Amino acid sequence: MKRLNRAGKGFSLVELMLVMAVMAMIATLAIGAVAQASKASREKRIEAVRFTLYTALINYKAQVGTWPVGLQPKRKEDTTVSFSNEENWQVFDPLIPRKGTKKGSYFDASAVLTKINGKVMTVQEAIEQGKTPIPLGYADPKDQSKFCYFDVSFNLIADTVSVNR
Repeated sequence: MKRLNRAGKGFSLVELMLVMAVMAMIATLAIGAVAQASKASREKRIEAVRFTLYTALINYKAQVGTWPVGLQPKRKEDTTVSFSNEENWQVFDPLIPRKGTKKGSYFDASAVLTKINGKVMTVQEAIEQGKTPIPLGYADPKDQSKFCYFDVSFNLIADTVSVNR
């Protein structure tokens, strides 16, 4: 059998294009997988912080004997009292450790986010800068440029609390 003799010993343009197309497909799949894993990680972190705040409220009630905020329903027939969006600072403020006080630390202030005057920072940073009030929240896992706040609801009949996204 006779072989075709190439002028150069390199790859043809078609071979290079084929390799580039395969590499592009592999890169696209890898980038998609990394983005999905990153979003799942953000979701799990938010859920962990939500559970931490719930546990902090339960611990506060167990140690002090009352919830950290007065619970007055807006109407007599209401069975729940809710604090949503930036109002949640009223619930969490007594749980936030402050310098120079003997308050117990109910959660890690460096692991929870707040947004004050348009700037997202950790609760620890807000404390160090003397910021108040400090509402607690998280960056939206679908759109990191959006900031969301935890909602807190107290069931007056069951004397229970829930922290939601």
